[in-house]
Amino acid sequence: MPWYMGRRYTIKQLPPELRPRERLLTEGAEALSSAELLGILFGIGSKEKTAVELASEVISENGNLFGLYNVKMQLPKHKTACASVPRTANRGQRPGV
Repeated sequence: MPWYMGRRYTIKQLPPELRPRERLLTEGAEALSSAELLGILFGIGSKEKTAVELASEVISENGNLFGLYNVKMQLPKHKTACASVPRTANRGQRPGV
């Protein structure tokens, strides 16, 4: 077991060479686990879990990454950055284009 697995660390507390986003930039996507890649897409965790831990749970609950294909996303009840983007009649287009 790696030294950092003995207790819970936030991503910011890990040395830069162990952080998923930095590893993606230096080593490439093939060096990261599915949970690390999905965690990068999540961008943020919760008070209890890092984004990578949440991603690992989501993957486990759905069998594997392919199991995420039909998952419905639940948005948090608080306002997010996505909530400020106006909806357009043509879903595939960006506003103002």
